Amino acid sequence: MESNLQHSLKKSLLGVPEYLSIGWSEFTKNIQIFCIFTLITNLPLLLSEQLSGGLGILLSIIGNVLLIVVGLAVPNVVERSIRGQSVEMMTVLENAAPKFFIAFVVSIAVSMLVALGLIVLIVPGIWLSIQYSFTYYAIALRDCGFDAMGYSQSLVKGRWWAAFGRFVLLGLSVFIPILLLTFAAGIISGLLGMVGLTIAALAVLYLAIGIIGYYFATVSVIMFLNFDYTAQGSSGSVGG
Repeated sequence: MESNLQHSLKKSLLGVPEYLSIGWSEFTKNIQIFCIFTLITNLPLLLSEQLSGGLGILLSIIGNVLLIVVGLAVPNVVERSIRGQSVEMMTVLENAAPKFFIAFVVSIAVSMLVALGLIVLIVPGIWLSIQYSFTYYAIALRDCGFDAMGYSQSLVKGRWWAAFGRFVLLGLSVFIPILLLTFAAGIISGLLGMVGLTIAALAVLYLAIGIIGYYFATVSVIMFLNFDYTAQGSSGSVGG
């Protein structure tokens, strides 16, 4: 039996204000998991910046691998929550881990295609970026494997302008605040360094920003689900 929220996402395409509102509700509902995700992904990266040599490089690699795995787990958290299913951190991570290689390879392929489109002409790059905008979520939630790019295209087909408009508005609502927060973090970091505060203070600052980032990630997943549900006429399936 589907939830009321799931039914709303299947009925028609929603607007950005609705994505932000639903995203906030789902983010706060699963805040504990997102806090843990922030810790396990950011701490290795923070430590790698303070260490030199092989250990620093190893921690950097571990941190980036965890970023991809957790990035694949987040959509699972959100959809399970929307469907009223239990959300267990280890379950979603175990479901995400086997998809690491596919996500890594496909992400490189998408990045190269979009970059090539931007180099040749700006418009093809923008067009391709929207065409493949749902690729990552297709890998995470629909077990598409290397056909995730095609799955993303199928969701955008006939609705390119609808997707483009929503991504632009989300960009203004989400990415600009992220840039401002990052800029502010840089200034605060400099001030903390001047007064002699330790790495612990910086870690708290960046972890706080990381947690906020998971809200924006949740909003993006909501948009994917809305496009997916309305395109397929069903709720799809969630692995694990």
